[in-house]
Amino acid sequence: IIFSQQGYDPKIHKQMHLTKDDLKKFSSDVVFIGHCMKRRLKQIEHLNRELNIDIKIFGTGWDNKDVSQDTKSCFHGPAIDLNYAKAISGSKICLGLLNHEAKDEITTRSFEIPGCGGFLLAERTKQHLEVFKENIDAAYFSSKEELVEKVKYYLENKDERMVIKNKGHSKVKKGMYSWPSLMSDVIKNLNLEN
Repeated sequence: IIFSQQGYDPKIHKQMHLTKDDLKKFSSDVVFIGHCMKRRLKQIEHLNRELNIDIKIFGTGWDNKDVSQDTKSCFHGPAIDLNYAKAISGSKICLGLLNHEAKDEITTRSFEIPGCGGFLLAERTKQHLEVFKENIDAAYFSSKEELVEKVKYYLENKDERMVIKNKGHSKVKKGMYSWPSLMSDVIKNLNLEN
C-alpha cells in the first residue's frame, strides 16, 4: 500500500475567464462545493444567519428536508468539471469544509480551490497547516463563530485576500500537488521496490 497526498487535476482545476452569463450563475461572496453533511450544514446555516452576504452552494443533498428554506435558496445543484472551476473563480471566498465522518484533515478541495485561483478558507487542521501557511497561503477557522469572523474580515479586506489567494495559487502550481505529479511519485516508488 502506498499512501498518496490529495491533489488536483490541472486540466479542470484552473483559473477561468467568466462570461457575463457565467458571472450571473457563479459570482458570489462565499461558495461551498460538496455534499450536504450535518456539520457542514450547521456551519453554513450559521454563516447564512449571521451575515447578509451572497452564499452559493453547489453539490448534492442541500435540498433535503433537514435544510432550512434560507439555505435551500443558496443551493444551485451540482457544479461538475469546468463549472466547478467557474464556481470557484466566481467567488470571493471558497470554503474548505471537511468530511468529519471520514475524519478528514485535508481534501482534494484543499488543492482544487487554490488550483483554480480561489481564496481558500478552510477548517484549521494539522495537515492543512503543514501544506498551507496560515494567513500566507490560506486562511483557517476552528469554530462556526470564527468562520463568520473570517468571512466578514476577508470580504472587507480585499487586498489582503488577493495576496493570500495568489500565494496559495502559486504554491499549488509550484508544488507536487497535481495528480500527474503525485502519480509519478507513486510509480517511482513502485519501481524502486522492484
